[in-house]
Amino acid sequence: MKLTALSGLIQQCVVFIPKLITALLIFGLGWIIASRTSSTVYNALLKENFPQYSIVSRLVKFVAILFFFVHGFG
Repeated sequence: MKLTALSGLIQQCVVFIPKLITALLIFGLGWIIASRTSSTVYNALLKENFPQYSIVSRLVKFVAILFFFVHGFG
C-alpha cells in the first residue's frame, strides 16, 4: 500500500493550518484597526468641513486593509 502520498498530504495540512490561522488573525486585527482609523479620519475631516471627507476615509480604510492583507497572507 502506498500511503506516502496520503502521509505527505496530511503533513502539508498540519503545516498549513497554523499559518492560515495566523494570517486570518492578522487580517482580522487589521480590519478592526482599519475601521477605527477610517472612522476617526471621517469624523475629523467632517468636523473640519473637508471636501470629499467620505472618499478620503474610505481610501484610508482601503490602504490599511491592503497593508494588513499583504502582511497577513504575504
